[in-house]
Amino acid sequence: MCSHSPEPQPSGTAPSSGADLLELGAGTGALAAELLASLAEQGPLPDHYLILEPSPDLAERQRQTLSARVPALLERCHWLDRLPAQFDGIVIANEVLDAMPVNRFQIGNEGQIQEVCVGIDRDRDSNGDNNGDGDGDGDGDGERFIDLLSESASPALIQAVLALQSAGLATQPGYRSEINLRLAPWTQALGAMLGTGLILVIDYGYPRAERYLAERDQGTLMCHSRHQAHADPYRDIGLQDLTAHVDFTALAEAGRCAGLDLAGYTTQANFLIGCGIDALIAEAAAADPMAMLELTAGAKQLLLPSLMGERFQVLGLTKGLDELALSGFSVRDLSARL
Repeated sequence: MCSHSPEPQPSGTAPSSGADLLELGAGTGALAAELLASLAEQGPLPDHYLILEPSPDLAERQRQTLSARVPALLERCHWLDRLPAQFDGIVIANEVLDAMPVNRFQIGNEGQIQEVCVGIDRDRDSNGDNNGDGDGDGDGDGERFIDLLSESASPALIQAVLALQSAGLATQPGYRSEINLRLAPWTQALGAMLGTGLILVIDYGYPRAERYLAERDQGTLMCHSRHQAHADPYRDIGLQDLTAHVDFTALAEAGRCAGLDLAGYTTQANFLIGCGIDALIAEAAAADPMAMLELTAGAKQLLLPSLMGERFQVLGLTKGLDELALSGFSVRDLSARL
């Protein structure tokens, strides 16, 4: 969500805000480094930048990134392997929800709700070719993983699909999609943790009515491996990332049930424009005219609808900040679409 402008070498002497930042799953640490570098230049800095990262390998990679790019601010960074019991400040969830496990379902020919499970196909022809759907590897020779339709879907999944169908969604036979049954507990945990502050979620997704459109009848599950995107979750098992688009309506509903207020919802492009990205680019270009081409290319990547501008959505949830008006939602708040 940040532009790739040249980063200042922070001195670590910018005033502190008295608030903390908590990033959920910091990936390579690039976003944390950019945020800290920008806040060191413009102020105020958070007292602490907390990173929830259960993977020791990723945590070490994040430390290396921050050590290289903002060494003077590394002492403000702290790593957690679980949510703190209490937190006041800003929580950032950038591409977190789309990577959470989902339950897949399909509507059967008789309208029944089927759960798409993982099965093992041991039926191969004489050439060793697979005879079912998909081409994933199994545990041994002559086996492979396949989709298996179960007539005994979990009660939670059935309830969630019935809720969609009560709104006229996911009704036609053969319709297949995904539901994140962990979204509500995840949001509830954040709501219980947050005393006063903001939760900012940036991710792929749609409002529910768009997420489950009739023409989106094969769902949104995507696999990312070796810089390629495809739809086979059984290829390169353990070596690829699986994602599914977020139902932002479900997120807003879960936030309300967790005692959180909806601060706004919009596209990434609208959010960044509301935050003044055009002025920041102009200011950076004036300081370094040679960087203008790179800045413009980065801005296009972040703002154009065909790239990240509309594919990424931003939703804010607050607690104890009734009068807060976020500039990121000032250009076009799309909360009415949720």
